[in-house]
Amino acid sequence: GVTALAFGGEDGRVLVTGSDDCNVGVFKCEEGGKGATIGENLMLRGHRNAVRGIDWHPTARDIFATHGMDQAVRIWDASGGKEISSIEDVHTEYINDLSWNYDGTAMATGSRDKMARIIDPRTGDVTEKWKAHDGARGCRVEWCGTKSDPNGVVLTTGNGMAGERQIRLWDPRNVSKPVASRNLDNGNGVLFSMWDECTGLVWIVGRGDRTVKYFDVNFDDIVPGQWDCTLCHEFTFEGDPTVGISPLPRSTWNVGEVQVGGFLRLSKGECQEGSFYLPRNNDLKGYFQDDVYGDFRDPGCSAEVTPESWMGGSNPPVSYCSLNDGTLPLLSTRVVTRTGRSKTAAFREEIDKQEEEDKQKNQMFEKMQAMAITHEKWHPNKSMGGASRPQDLTPKKAHVDCQPIYDSSDDDGWSD
Repeated sequence: GVTALAFGGEDGRVLVTGSDDCNVGVFKCEEGGKGATIGENLMLRGHRNAVRGIDWHPTARDIFATHGMDQAVRIWDASGGKEISSIEDVHTEYINDLSWNYDGTAMATGSRDKMARIIDPRTGDVTEKWKAHDGARGCRVEWCGTKSDPNGVVLTTGNGMAGERQIRLWDPRNVSKPVASRNLDNGNGVLFSMWDECTGLVWIVGRGDRTVKYFDVNFDDIVPGQWDCTLCHEFTFEGDPTVGISPLPRSTWNVGEVQVGGFLRLSKGECQEGSFYLPRNNDLKGYFQDDVYGDFRDPGCSAEVTPESWMGGSNPPVSYCSLNDGTLPLLSTRVVTRTGRSKTAAFREEIDKQEEEDKQKNQMFEKMQAMAITHEKWHPNKSMGGASRPQDLTPKKAHVDCQPIYDSSDDDGWSD
């Protein structure tokens, strides 16, 4: 069955597939975007074991590379339908993945022997070799470069000592330690990674999984010149587990709806399409989102560099293109007109209102307290809980016993 596929070539309309029968298929899609039919095709043979991955050259239009379980990397001419180079006797185990650097002068590979390598694709010489992860399984690689930093970083996926799946970023000029490292989960499947320089996102999905995670891989805002990766979101497909996945050409993206990714996902007996969009206010969708879409390399401009001249040392210049076709104004040029109060002014007004209400409450409380003190002073209530009575302020006379005393001769036997 089909184990790998990738779009590339002229306008991204050439589809290359790899399969368990060692064959590499080249199919040219007719014009028409989504729903286009497959036209002429070629079947290329050279691998001695199953094909496991495909990667198009970033600047030379007709060149792509494949790798397989025969521990070999093979470089092909899509237009001529032939193999132009092979790299063998470098890897001791079968190759999990390969990725070209920004201008196509080097490639990185990840192998089952747990080692990542940087190789000269023309000579096959290994310029760097390091253990990317500490776990027992092999690693995969993705070379992430941008217009502002062509060297970029090499992103590797693998397992840690405890079996957890990881992402690590490496500076290709110094692979002594990772630039950044992130633990993902404890899944069992091998992780596929896909880098998109236009949006700065890398998409991660595991073989045997149904979940796609995507990360923002870019310069750290805190440490100048430092790369970092941040999880943005994850999505779960329906259906059978993933066997393979390939990004769709950017020409199929719906820029008006701010689409940031599209994929074909291979599962058992099915090829499923997935599209991802960035939520934006409808008022903003009338603009080209230049804060989302950056310039990217244009592989269609390098047709004058033939596979033979490239093998001879010619490097096509890197040129750039944009998803902006000129029909939409740039979002960065949008003039914001404020028709009401600013949020700061409204917040300040709310605070002032609350402070005035608190002041009035305090004044009322102080007034009521003063009245209570006056009432206690002049109108004491001593009636065991009864109602208060006005106090009688008339001066009282001293108490005098008015019972008269009479003298009697009968003194009951008393003698004077």
